[in-house]
Amino acid sequence: MGAQEKTFYALVEFRSALQDYRSGTMMRRAAKRYLTALEICLKAGKEGYSHEMLFAGYLSAKIGLLKKAATLFMDSAKQFEQEKPNLAREMYELAASCFEKVGKKRTAKRVRTAAAKTF
Repeated sequence: MGAQEKTFYALVEFRSALQDYRSGTMMRRAAKRYLTALEICLKAGKEGYSHEMLFAGYLSAKIGLLKKAATLFMDSAKQFEQEKPNLAREMYELAASCFEKVGKKRTAKRVRTAAAKTF
């Protein structure tokens, strides 16, 4: 089993573990490990990781990493645009919401405008 495959399986295990945690220190630690493992997987390319990026976006938002969450929602939305446009539209809206929360209202407006033109 190659390193890339091991990292993918680690992602699956972290995801399972994270679904058991509601909040707290353990969840935050596991979330950071999940995000690190995802970053390693994404180095080979984002294709095929759309659901993991979506999960990571929600996870990042939950632990307060809003810039990271916005980026993950944007990347996930791009992956879903063709096959699931309604989900992609929702991801763009979540990204815009995260941008607003970190004080980037212009960026949020641009994301919403671009999404409206796409759909």
